Amino acid sequence: MVNYYYRGVEMKQSVLEELDTTFLSSYSGEITLTGFEAEGLCPHHFLPTHYTATLTYVPSGNKMIGTSKAYMVFRAIAAQPLLMEDIFEEFCSEFRERVKPRCFTFEMRGKYECNHKDGVSRDAEVVLYRNWFSKRS
Repeated sequence: MVNYYYRGVEMKQSVLEELDTTFLSSYSGEITLTGFEAEGLCPHHFLPTHYTATLTYVPSGNKMIGTSKAYMVFRAIAAQPLLMEDIFEEFCSEFRERVKPRCFTFEMRGKYECNHKDGVSRDAEVVLYRNWFSKRS
């Protein structure tokens, strides 16, 4: 079971390379990918966490990524025993550096089993992040 929660450490590098694969397209509007889901491990309590996320981006030039690429990267990063804030920053950084979109927004939510043990409702989403990054000219 421990190996399951550390799987992201091993798979992250090969999955990150997936973001380097782009496709040509004349589309230049917003693209929204919903339904991101990942399981992780709280690095403090070693209890399961569940994350969901939504990504919206505007491609740069005529290049865009395949829809499954961002999902795979999110799952690999989230599968590491990291704080949610670190998962968020790492995903945003990798997406920005590898895909180089004109701009993007990323929303991430987390549910922690360790909060439930401390009396927080199982349905409580304890953290919500939103951020916007713009490519500098």
